[in-house]
Amino acid sequence: MSRVKEIAEKVAKAWKITGPFNMQIIKAGEDLKVIECNLRASRSFPFSSKVLGTNFIDVATRALVGRDVPEPVDLMAVKRDFVATKVPQFSWTRLAGADPYLGVEMSSTGEMACFGKDLIEAYWASMQSTMNFRLPQPGEGLLFGGDTETPDLASIGKSLQPLGYKYYAANSEIKNHLEKGSPWRVGRADRVPETGQAETEGSVMRRNATDFGIALFMEPRTAVLFAQCMAEKIPQKKEGVIPSEVKRWSEWAGWADRPGSERPL
Repeated sequence: MSRVKEIAEKVAKAWKITGPFNMQIIKAGEDLKVIECNLRASRSFPFSSKVLGTNFIDVATRALVGRDVPEPVDLMAVKRDFVATKVPQFSWTRLAGADPYLGVEMSSTGEMACFGKDLIEAYWASMQSTMNFRLPQPGEGLLFGGDTETPDLASIGKSLQPLGYKYYAANSEIKNHLEKGSPWRVGRADRVPETGQAETEGSVMRRNATDFGIALFMEPRTAVLFAQCMAEKIPQKKEGVIPSEVKRWSEWAGWADRPGSERPL
């Protein structure tokens, strides 16, 4: 994080940037490389303002016109007792017949931003806030597919096993992978019919999940994270009880506690 901040400062100084800018940095081995930099405010700009409790739009505007710019403060160095997540909102249901597949292109049409006392709480709230998301109930079936060369599928199965879900595998390879060294039994899903040469087992399943309102996770790390959320949160779920993560934004960010910060963003 300190290296990322150093890069951002050097880029801003080299190009004499006074307003907001959006930069993409990747990790290539041990190196950090800038692959994109845009002189504009991104959708992360208001998100960062909310999370850090500072109106960056106001600060940027003052910097642009050269008036009353506050002294620089390292807001990332401040210790906070909460986590905030920004989860993409996809519009797969509006594109009939399209394969809901994630690539390098930007596919989200918005995001859901939520706070929590930790990552589990924040991500759990964010996912349930997305449009057309339905949480699978214990006793229903979960369909597994994906890469068997990584431990992600087994990790998901282990997290969800105590909750009483029925497991179905997309093919025999997935079935054998999940059952290897595990106490649970996995059913084989009926083979998904392929109606065209371009359609694969995966694409048909992704499309059907979208059309029938079934929760679909295509990125292994987020799937593992949500499985951990389910394992922790579903046993705590009670009818009529307001979850601990449901608070006003000002309670999370502590806006009212800061001098000179009487008005919300």
